[in-house]
Amino acid sequence: MVLGDLDADGLDDAVLVFPGFGVWVWSHNASWTRIMAQDATVLATARIVYNGGIDVIANFPGIGVYVYTDPLLWQRLTPYGVETIVAANLDGLGFDEIILEFPGEGLWRAYWNQLADAQMVRLHPFPVAHIAAGDIDGNKKADLVIDFGPAYGVWTYRNDTAWSQLHGFATEGFTLADRDASGKDEVVIDFGPTYGLWQYANDANWSPLHPLSPEEMVAGRLH
Repeated sequence: MVLGDLDADGLDDAVLVFPGFGVWVWSHNASWTRIMAQDATVLATARIVYNGGIDVIANFPGIGVYVYTDPLLWQRLTPYGVETIVAANLDGLGFDEIILEFPGEGLWRAYWNQLADAQMVRLHPFPVAHIAAGDIDGNKKADLVIDFGPAYGVWTYRNDTAWSQLHGFATEGFTLADRDASGKDEVVIDFGPTYGLWQYANDANWSPLHPLSPEEMVAGRLH
């Protein structure tokens, strides 16, 4: 399930896959709309088309990755299947780019263009264990946090140019959120049962959050 304001009414809608029944959208007025009969294996939401609303990117086995723009318009991004989809405004120009991991081909970035084929640029040739996007350094450009597994650990891709290692350990997963309202996202990382949950805050400081390793993490505004 992912969230996004697909109909541009100021309230988020929920996009869900019901196995065997396809992809559905639940709007705030409690209405359900099926937008695809086939099940998607990966979903993401992003602002990649100038239509006022949020768009959906979905991977469908056997037919590739498609972009959905309201109302009921699907366009193919690539015929090749992916394992990961993340959307982020890496260049700071106002629209999100689509970050895709193709099995055996590493991490790629797609610049969406409704009127022509998407431009694809490879960001990194290695497979990815985990990836998330946020603004770590507070400069209003999205950064990527990427776990390349035990051999290489966790790295960041910042300002649309620079790679740097954040930590040498592999992770069980992570999420990004500006927990202290500083304008910089904290990276909350699950290092597994041995080390538990840690936080990298204000692009400078590591601190433990909890000794236990969670099953899953989600960031949001609770109050």
